[in-house]
Amino acid sequence: MAEEFLAVEAKFELLRPMLPESKLFSNFNKNHYEAHGFQLLRITLLIDCIKDAVKVVLERGKKSPSLKCLMAMLANESIREQIKNDYSNIRVIYEEPLAPNIENIINKSENIQEEKRKKIFEKKYSQLEKSWAELETSNLSSKLKGIRNKVAAHLEITKNGQSYRLRDISDFGLDWTDLEKFLNIAKPLIFEIALLTCFTNYDLDGNLEIHRKISSSFWGAFKSS
Repeated sequence: MAEEFLAVEAKFELLRPMLPESKLFSNFNKNHYEAHGFQLLRITLLIDCIKDAVKVVLERGKKSPSLKCLMAMLANESIREQIKNDYSNIRVIYEEPLAPNIENIINKSENIQEEKRKKIFEKKYSQLEKSWAELETSNLSSKLKGIRNKVAAHLEITKNGQSYRLRDISDFGLDWTDLEKFLNIAKPLIFEIALLTCFTNYDLDGNLEIHRKISSSFWGAFKSS
């Protein structure tokens, strides 16, 4: 799930220079045919980002590796207790037997550390549960799910009187900043649950830097062509 989210973030960074306030947007907004191609690429990439973001964060279903499914799993007390015990277990296995007095000292220290880590887990889960409830029930999540459901069976164009035109983000009741807001809220939740359940940490700043370099190099190639 975390890797899937990073893929969405990479797509969004490719989309970012295409937002209305960008210099790239003004460059492509001069020629009719160039502008049409630019807008088609932009709305297609936006919809693709929304579909993937909804899948990673809000999708339901037993086979979906989504934040929603993992939160449902953690809501099960027996499963959560097992994961908490795994998270808290820091015991070291020694190749050779220790002297009894040394072993007792180590056991006492490990017991204290395990109890501390259990409290840390409970605090992190409580914060995660609260933040997830706010995100899941938010108006922004509802709008993005609605868009995903609508475009599943429709193209990036819509009828305009007797002709057709490219869809605009306003057709979905969204602002260009809404997707970024959603990703920024979901991101810490996804990587917090990855840390709690899989004990996996990610270099988020490093990944974001790579995604932005890819986007900058891609769009920079058009300037030199």
